[in-house]
Amino acid sequence: MVEDPGFHRHLHNNIRRSMALVAVSLDPGLLGGLFFGVATAPIYHIRWLVVSEQARGQGVGRALVADAMRRFVRGPGSIEVVTFGADHPGGVSNSS
Repeated sequence: MVEDPGFHRHLHNNIRRSMALVAVSLDPGLLGGLFFGVATAPIYHIRWLVVSEQARGQGVGRALVADAMRRFVRGPGSIEVVTFGADHPGGVSNSS
């Protein structure tokens, strides 16, 4: 999904809104991305957490979530993450 043009479009839109984080490598390429929902204490939402296949198991997702918690979560609360595979209808980005 990291290579998907729809993901990149949503990523750029959310970066402009200061609601996205990315992990990049020294080589050209995106390792992962995270879109954070509008922060409403005490429940916060990670809307999209994507890690490239070659970066899985290397702590990229953990680092993105930790950074999101530092940047977006204020005070006590909980973070909700909805996960799904590429075979789920939500696992494929749409053109909007």
